[in-house]
Amino acid sequence: MRNVIGDFLGFRAALDHDRLNSLADLDDEGPLVHRPHPSRAAFTLIELIAVIVVLGVLSAAAIPKFFDMARQARINTTAANLKMLFRTQLEYEQTHGPVVPIGASTIWIQGEAPEWLRDRFANDDLFARTPPYGGDYFYYTESNLNYAEIGMVETSVPSDEAIAIDRIIDDGNLTTGVFRQTTNYGYFYYHWDPTP
Repeated sequence: MRNVIGDFLGFRAALDHDRLNSLADLDDEGPLVHRPHPSRAAFTLIELIAVIVVLGVLSAAAIPKFFDMARQARINTTAANLKMLFRTQLEYEQTHGPVVPIGASTIWIQGEAPEWLRDRFANDDLFARTPPYGGDYFYYTESNLNYAEIGMVETSVPSDEAIAIDRIIDDGNLTTGVFRQTTNYGYFYYHWDPTP
């Protein structure tokens, strides 16, 4: 094997020497000075194309996974936040009884915690956060209703993601159970009976 490599290198050196002599004949100012070949410091076009193709294949495999992880994070965060708001309200009602409007027919609080829950959100007002899909969290009840709502308003949740949120919270059906969608108002809400 060494002989083959040595023969090849010797043959190549002879070719380089012959080429230099033929170029020297073309030079008007005298023989060309033989300069050693610089070490190879650049990539060939084929190598660059191969690297680009490999990076393209890797990114084509990674990008969908990244978007799926971001989608799942939005779904899980929304479900966890709504559960936390829901549980906090239920804990308050178990201790103090249902919240019923006094002197008004409705209670609508948007973008901040209701005053009776502010001490529970003293360090971090979850109601004041922007939901992962935009809009605001809200609390709503009416004096003539036997239920209250906590949810998201002015938000745009893709229908498949809303169903995924409902599967985590409830039954996967946006028209039944405690998590529902009101199409005429465009928001999602928890629905429960605050009366014991």
